[in-house]
Amino acid sequence: MVWQQPPSYLHTQDELPPKAKDIFFGVTTCQRYADEYAQAVYQTWARLVEPRMLRFFSDAPHPLLPTVVTSKLDMAQVNKKLKKNYRKRVAHKERYLRQESNRSLELFAWAWDHVPDAKWFYKGDDDSFVRVEWLQALLNEFDATKPLYLGSTRRFRGKLVPVLERDMARTIEHTDLRYAMGGAGYVLSRGLLEQWRPLMNQCIVYNGEDKTVAKCIWDTLHIEPLNVPGFSFVHPDKIDPVTRDNFIWIGIVLTREEMLFRKKKTNSTHSLVYEVASPETKSFGPKYIPFTVPSIGASI
Repeated sequence: MVWQQPPSYLHTQDELPPKAKDIFFGVTTCQRYADEYAQAVYQTWARLVEPRMLRFFSDAPHPLLPTVVTSKLDMAQVNKKLKKNYRKRVAHKERYLRQESNRSLELFAWAWDHVPDAKWFYKGDDDSFVRVEWLQALLNEFDATKPLYLGSTRRFRGKLVPVLERDMARTIEHTDLRYAMGGAGYVLSRGLLEQWRPLMNQCIVYNGEDKTVAKCIWDTLHIEPLNVPGFSFVHPDKIDPVTRDNFIWIGIVLTREEMLFRKKKTNSTHSLVYEVASPETKSFGPKYIPFTVPSIGASI
């Protein structure tokens, strides 16, 4: 399938496109970055998501964001080599312990258990930007009842080391694993999660959350991700304007000020989704469409 940009979404200054109603968006973040990165997401593209279809998955609660707190890895259970490197602050590829290695598994499990009307389940990082209505248009071309795993795929060739000491016998010395890049965002269909959720207790947590998801889906369902054009995991400055302006999801966009959209067709550096006014006005568009951050109540 070749992705083509849907008809131009040019909105008047008094309207926004309809909110996505059947896609659950799970955004992984952490206490260190929630105030800056996650709030930038919440105040920009997340406006186009139904509140019940959006959660941030973090290691700590947040007073303003609808957050699900995921479990922390028990350092006493972490395999000895990773634990040693963690204490020595060894930061080289797979040898550095990633505390969030289980976060994506918990994201999908929580979403399946708590959002029964979602057809699609999207996982993205807090430093990424999604064009929600383009993603909806893309997913409308697929059948959500089929077991689908969609994203920007890469192939990992190397050693997979379990995070927990108890699983060290499951170390894989040489693997050839196709996985979807978390920085680019990826989507699981309802059809896939329906089959996978009961089998998640068989998952081995490896040192890298997106590889963990891919390995478990392959081991339990023998399904690989489908590479879908339109998902990018690099900063928009590193993409030529024509290509960039056709991406659905763009990674490594860190701040609210970077999450900009020019409604006119231009080649401006950050031609992403909605023009954002200053944080003080908390409004969108050149004439400042009023914006109120939804309150977070006990029902979240």
